[in-house]
Amino acid sequence: MKKTAIVFFEYLGITFIISIAGILLLRFLSLDNLLTNLAYWFGRGIVIAVIVYAIRRYKDKWSLKDLGFRIHQSWGKDIWFGFIGFCALYIVLFPLEIIHLSDYADSFAKRVNMFPDMPTSLLIPFMTLISLVFGFITGAWHEEIWYRGYIQGVFSKKIAPAVGFFISFIPFGLTHHLSHPNYSLLMIMNVLISGAMFCFIYYATGSLLASMTTHTLCNVIPIYSAYIFSEGYVTMAYLTSVGIRLIMLGLCIRGRKELKELFDKTKQIFSKSGNIHIVQGIILGLVVFLIAWGRNIFADELKFDTRIVVYGVFGIVLLGISFFINYKEKEQ
Repeated sequence: MKKTAIVFFEYLGITFIISIAGILLLRFLSLDNLLTNLAYWFGRGIVIAVIVYAIRRYKDKWSLKDLGFRIHQSWGKDIWFGFIGFCALYIVLFPLEIIHLSDYADSFAKRVNMFPDMPTSLLIPFMTLISLVFGFITGAWHEEIWYRGYIQGVFSKKIAPAVGFFISFIPFGLTHHLSHPNYSLLMIMNVLISGAMFCFIYYATGSLLASMTTHTLCNVIPIYSAYIFSEGYVTMAYLTSVGIRLIMLGLCIRGRKELKELFDKTKQIFSKSGNIHIVQGIILGLVVFLIAWGRNIFADELKFDTRIVVYGVFGIVLLGISFFINYKEKEQ
């Protein structure tokens, strides 16, 4: 229980400190401007990486590799692994995409309207590139460092793999409803399933590059069927979606070695943990989501500067408790 308390209080404390950093960044960078929006999310990812690395380095001598940064070792293999994992994920998500194809089309149409004079031959490659850039910087970059590199990493190493898995993927999926209140239940299911795959890939490889690859690509592929749907070719849009899945199936066959490794590693998450840790992980994951939900409601009642003070107090106190328990544990 002491190990759990040390890590959990550390995690909550860092959460509040990172929230302060996000608030301060918003003072200088507007989310309404394209470039400053990208700068904000990229900067947020760097802040997360620096804070968690500094604390983990001080407490347990973590290296950048422990945080998932190992691109200097096997970047090609990691990208391929993430790509194959993405193909498998998108085959699984086929029914949900079919159901929400009209929603994807509406969203795509709004983005296309920003470039009314661009010919179709340039529009699709351009939107693919834009989706890759935005999908990486505004989503995969900072979320994978936080949810997989830190949260899943530290709880898996200090307690058990199943605890790291559940406390990463449950809040990741459910808190998307807080930031995207217009998401339907099926769309949240989509995020939950995707989040689970990101966790599996990260555990299998120990590489943020692999999980970032899968995460980024999840924001790109729907645009092809969505564009055709938005142009009024409904049947062709569905056929395109099926065709893309057939191509992915072929790639999965080509990457069956990676998929077998992914499957074997996924089983280890639960076989190495036991039922108690599985239940513990689920409970902690739900508790974290409820805390995030409450903080979201609480934040709306506070002014900008007041939030910084309150979050600062919570962050320092919770981190202090974590360091104190850790110190006492080492003394014994």
